[in-house]
Amino acid sequence: MFDYIIIGGGTAGCVLAARLSEKPNTTVALLEAGAAPDHVVLRCPAAAAVLARTGQWSTQLATLAQPGLNGRQVTLQTGQILGGSSATQPAHWQPAQREDYDHWAAEGNVGWGADDVLPYLHKAQAQLALDPDDAPHDLALASQFLQGAQSADYPLHADSLHFAGRGASLLKQLRHQGVRQTAASAYLQRTTLERTNLRVFTEAHAMRILIDHHRAVGVEFVHAGQTMQLHAAGEVVLCSGAIGSAHLLMLSGIGPHKQLVQKGIATVHHLPGVGQTLHDHLCLTLPMRTPHATNPLALTLGGLWTFARAWRQWRSTHSGLLAGNFNPAGAFIVSEDHLRTPDLQVSLYTQPWAAREHMLGWASGYACSLHLLRPASRGRVALASKDPFAAPVVDPDYLGVRFDMERMVRGFKVMRTILEQPSLKTLGGVELASTARARNDVEIEHFLRENAHSAHHMAGTCRMGNSADDVVDAQLRVHGIAALRVVDASVMPRLVSADPLATTLMIAEKAADLLQAGMA
Repeated sequence: MFDYIIIGGGTAGCVLAARLSEKPNTTVALLEAGAAPDHVVLRCPAAAAVLARTGQWSTQLATLAQPGLNGRQVTLQTGQILGGSSATQPAHWQPAQREDYDHWAAEGNVGWGADDVLPYLHKAQAQLALDPDDAPHDLALASQFLQGAQSADYPLHADSLHFAGRGASLLKQLRHQGVRQTAASAYLQRTTLERTNLRVFTEAHAMRILIDHHRAVGVEFVHAGQTMQLHAAGEVVLCSGAIGSAHLLMLSGIGPHKQLVQKGIATVHHLPGVGQTLHDHLCLTLPMRTPHATNPLALTLGGLWTFARAWRQWRSTHSGLLAGNFNPAGAFIVSEDHLRTPDLQVSLYTQPWAAREHMLGWASGYACSLHLLRPASRGRVALASKDPFAAPVVDPDYLGVRFDMERMVRGFKVMRTILEQPSLKTLGGVELASTARARNDVEIEHFLRENAHSAHHMAGTCRMGNSADDVVDAQLRVHGIAALRVVDASVMPRLVSADPLATTLMIAEKAADLLQAGMA
């Protein structure tokens, strides 16, 4: 019997396990489907560029065919390791725009406005203890990008640590003393894991939440080949991400009644919003080929030799080319001049293979990615079957709303304008034929439909609010079920206009206080 059972040892789960177990008389169990992050490559900042693609430490889910992407399926990646996506995705510390949080509060979520959440953002940032310097090896190209953004009428900001708004800056990488910083490394340090009141189960696959008379009392899971149960005297906290949390709720009989019945699951509580309003940041990469080497780690024989030397340097001193994630700078931009808050982001990749879809092969160059920060399109997560090991049905409905395509086309033009500024033109970069022929709106739209992909920033499937279609209240308690909360990106009423990692950490920090207040 534990006071708290946390299902999911990802970004939010690590925070909660650490904070709730700070009190010696409070017992906490943390369940994570993945393994402990023991491999040295997980500590290398540069590895973030490719970790999620390997599949070794992440779950790869294929969406339904997307009409907005010419019928293509898109692969969604979620971290399956202690630390979750904070350990596998190339994330940055980016608090969202002030208006993002104020929008949550305006929808009736008291306590979630920008001024309310700022102390928790500061608390999480302090815990990460990030290195003060940015772009240790690729500052020259980052500076040229920032000059280009400034020439395109986007002001420069000192950093990306605050509610900066429209403009460009260096990006704060998740790095501490040259080593990648994750939710697991920052919160579940050795002294934390040695607490006698904290039990961490890795490679533990949750099957269902145990419910008794509309109260969560525990979890059933598979660990080391055995089906086991744990029981909670206090609360069960679901931290399995935008896809996993909605999926487990439905497997436990909490969700849309009609769907549960169709899959042979007894309805514990009809909650129609579970799995609905899925949304994500859609991405598009624009690679630039250069006539001479701009990146020492290009996919060439020389680049591979340089990589081998850089790996030895990082292993011995945690410095050098591999002490960064090759995404040192970015710009928050607007699709329409009258907008006060950015709805698009352009990110620079100094190693083109570090971008999601680089398309350069062995050529030298760099790349930029465009992110749609405020998608209007909404999708869903649904049950494929009642088998807990079967992947759910995932349909983000990318570009399902025409307005999203219009903004992406405008953003593509802004990204191209930045890349055509004199500061970057000196590199001699040229577009590939596939992008160069996308000049007018129709051609750009076709290129988008054929090449856009996910930023893996899924959110919204257990939406916070007070309407009949919402899943949790402002205290993150599941409507209609006692002693059950959801704490992860799935509760965001609207996905934030930034990398969601900082916001997810903030949600967990705030949730820890909410839980402890409830226990008191």
